[in-house]
Amino acid sequence: YATGLSAATMLAQRILSRDAAARKAYLRFLTRGSSDYSIRLLKDAGVDMSRPEPIQATATLFEQLVNQMANLFDTLEEKEKQ
Repeated sequence: YATGLSAATMLAQRILSRDAAARKAYLRFLTRGSSDYSIRLLKDAGVDMSRPEPIQATATLFEQLVNQMANLFDTLEEKEKQ
């Protein structure tokens, strides 16, 4: 699951950065189905799972989400005290 989430995170971040080439590469990735090993298909789509960047990007995203959740809880706590 961690590798799939990491690959998806990298793909999504590339697309959300409004990189037209990343969008095109992702759409091509989807059309290729199971035509090759996943690691090769992902690399062709711009996500090299043999490098640390996909895992690092996912860890960073997870940290950001945890911090957001903590801030939301703090805000709710403050509202309850009022």
